[in-house]
Amino acid sequence: MKSFKRRTLIFGCLCVFCVLVVLYAGFARYGTVGISSPCFISNGNGQRVERNHCSLDNKNLSLQSRHLHIMVSLTSSSTNKTSVDRPQDALADLLQKPKSFSQSDVAMRNGENKLSHKALQDIVSSEFQFNLSSTDVIVFLHIQKTGGTYFGKQLVSNLILKEPCNCTGQGVKICDCYHPHTADIWLFSRFTMGWPCGLHASWTELVNCVNDLLDRRQHSTLKRRYFYITFLREPIKRFKSEYCHVKRGATWSGSTMICNGRSPTEEELPPCYAGDTWKNVSIDAFLACESNLAHNRQTRMLADLMLVNCYNTTGMSARKRDAILLKSAKVNLRSMAFFGLVEHLELSQFLFEQTFKLYFKTRFSLSTFSKSARLVTTASQLETIREKNNLDVALYEFAEELFMARVEKMKKLFPQEYIQFDKGGL
Repeated sequence: MKSFKRRTLIFGCLCVFCVLVVLYAGFARYGTVGISSPCFISNGNGQRVERNHCSLDNKNLSLQSRHLHIMVSLTSSSTNKTSVDRPQDALADLLQKPKSFSQSDVAMRNGENKLSHKALQDIVSSEFQFNLSSTDVIVFLHIQKTGGTYFGKQLVSNLILKEPCNCTGQGVKICDCYHPHTADIWLFSRFTMGWPCGLHASWTELVNCVNDLLDRRQHSTLKRRYFYITFLREPIKRFKSEYCHVKRGATWSGSTMICNGRSPTEEELPPCYAGDTWKNVSIDAFLACESNLAHNRQTRMLADLMLVNCYNTTGMSARKRDAILLKSAKVNLRSMAFFGLVEHLELSQFLFEQTFKLYFKTRFSLSTFSKSARLVTTASQLETIREKNNLDVALYEFAEELFMARVEKMKKLFPQEYIQFDKGGL
C-alpha cells in the first residue's frame, strides 16, 4: 500500500512538473498564456519583465526584447557616478557600425571619459563607406528648427551627381533621388518621400518604419544599409526659434509620434493649448506647459523612447527617465554616419563630403541662418529655458566634442582635401 502511494505521489509530481514546463515554454515563446494575460519578455539578465503593450508577432516581440535589453544596459550603472548632471562621466560606447543601424542588434560596452578610437574609425573604414551604386540609403532625421530644411534642400539640389535628383511639383517639391539605372532611392528625407513615417519623425519612429516602408513602396525586400544623419543646434537658440515659430501660428499637430505601435494618449501627453494653434502665446506660458515637446526636443527625437515606455511617464522617476533618454540619445548620435551642427555649418559640409565622398556644388552659407529669432528675454526667463532644456544642453556638449573629434580625424586622413576646402575651394 505504501509503495502504491509512493508511486502515485511521484506520478503526480511528474504531471505537475510537465504542466509547469509547458506553461514556461508558452511564456518564453509568446510572452503570454491566454489573450488577457500580460506580456513578459527577457530583460537580458535572465529575468522576465512584464510589458503592457506587447504583440505576439515574433518580429515585434524580438524588437521589444532588444529594446529592453538596451534599457538594462543603460540603467545598470544608474547608481554609479554617471548622471545627467555630469554628462562628461562614463558614457556607453556603441560597437556596431552605423551602416546596419536600423537592422542589427545594438551592442554596447562601458566607455571611458573620452571618445573611443573605434567610434571614429568606423566612419572612415572601407566597409562603412557609402556606395551610391549599391542599395545604400541615407536617412535624414529632421529635427525642428535645426536648419534641416536648408540642409535637406542641399541634398536634393546641390550635390554633384552623375544622375541628379529629379525634382518636380510646386511649393515643397518631391524629388526622385535614385541609384543609377534603378528606381530604388538612395535618400530618405522630407524632400524625397514627404513624411511617410510621421511629421518630423523621431529616431524611434524611423527605425521602426523605414525598412518595411521601402519594401512596400519598392515592391522588393532588398538588403539595404542605412546611413542615418541629422543636424543639431545650440539648444537655447533652437528653443527660442521654435517659440517664435509657434507664436506666429505654426504647429506640428500632424505629428503622430508613434511609439510601441501607437500614438500617445491625451493623458500621457496633455495638450498645451485649446484650438488649432497657440498663436501669440507668451514666452512664460510656452515655458509653463510641462508637456511642451519643445523642451529637450533634440534629446527626445534622438533617443529610443521604448526604453522609457514611450510617453507614459508614470512607470519611473523623472530623474531616471531623463538619465536613460540622455544616454540613449548620445549612443544613437554616436552611431550615426554623420551629424552636423548649425554653429559649425562649413565644417559640417566638409565632414559630410569626406564621410560620404559626395560633394556639393557650392559652399554652405552661414547667412542662411542669420534670421534666428532675436527674442529678448529676462535673466529669469533665460534661466528657465536652460532648466527646461537641460538634457539638450548636455547632449549638445557631447555632440560638439564628438563632432570636433570626427573633423580632426578627417583632417588627418585627408589633409589636402581640407587645405583646399579651407581655402574656399570645392
